[in-house]
Amino acid sequence: MDTASRAEVLMFGKALLASEMLDEQSLKQRLGVQDVKLKSVRRVRDGLWDRLLITYRGASQNCDGEPFCPRVRSVADLRQLAAAFTGEISPAHAVWVSKSQTVHEQALNDQLRVAVLVP
Repeated sequence: MDTASRAEVLMFGKALLASEMLDEQSLKQRLGVQDVKLKSVRRVRDGLWDRLLITYRGASQNCDGEPFCPRVRSVADLRQLAAAFTGEISPAHAVWVSKSQTVHEQALNDQLRVAVLVP
């Protein structure tokens, strides 16, 4: 695992954080659904954070001295790191940041739409 893996985890984390700021009506609008089961959505979000933490930890092994490689002990730590992450690794990564954000938002929307369908 490497710098790119950590960056992808943090970008997905940013998308996840942004989705958590939406109220129920905004979430319905974003997902294009008429009803939202908030308990199911929370469960999916919690599971995503758990998987992101595992992936980030794996990508952070032996990365001392590399960009954005602080150790995280918990989902709370990862949430803080994702919130602060700008994606500004280098000028060459500017295009990646915007594309990555779009891809992760679409993937997250798909996951949350599934959550809406689950009782």
